[in-house]
Amino acid sequence: MSKRLIVSLDLLICLSAVCLLFVSTLDRPWLLYDEKAIIDNSFFPSPASFSEIFETFKEFGLNSNFLSSNAIYSSNSVTRSSPTGLILMTFANFFFKKIPILYHLLSLTLHLINVLLVYFIIKILTDISGNNSVKLLPVLLTLIWAVHPVMLESVLLSTNFPRLFTYIFFFAFFLDFLKNKEQNKLIKRRIIIPLIFLIPMFSTECM
Repeated sequence: MSKRLIVSLDLLICLSAVCLLFVSTLDRPWLLYDEKAIIDNSFFPSPASFSEIFETFKEFGLNSNFLSSNAIYSSNSVTRSSPTGLILMTFANFFFKKIPILYHLLSLTLHLINVLLVYFIIKILTDISGNNSVKLLPVLLTLIWAVHPVMLESVLLSTNFPRLFTYIFFFAFFLDFLKNKEQNKLIKRRIIIPLIFLIPMFSTECM
């Protein structure tokens, strides 16, 4: 069996398993915990027109700070900011309005992209040999990562889709690092990659 066919079968198994697990969550209603922020426009108003998108950026921008706390566990609160996350959420609010299935489909799509990246990372790291047990390792480890309870909140809560967006950058850069080791010392890569890395850094909450 050719390596390309093995990879195709591995990816089919991984993507199918993840889809089967999460597809039933696509048409669920909003969760009052966390996703209520989308319904109530708690962070910033939903733009009604394309021009209002840029007006939202102008009015909020770096000033889109908010207090975060959980009264169940602690009385403490922290101030958080997510400039790039504001941009992502504003576009999502404009195109998806308040239709839950569209947000959930976006989160699942981003998660599937991450599943692909994680698989290729693990495949390189395990250095596949002729041993059948080793050949199964990339699939098993990818599935463990993809369906692990730690990942559920990022995938299931629509307000967390910027996190999945940042994971794409992290995994893509790591995969690039592994595949292009001989070029990692190039000056242009040392400059360009950190600059691009600022996009995911500002996409999640900074405290």
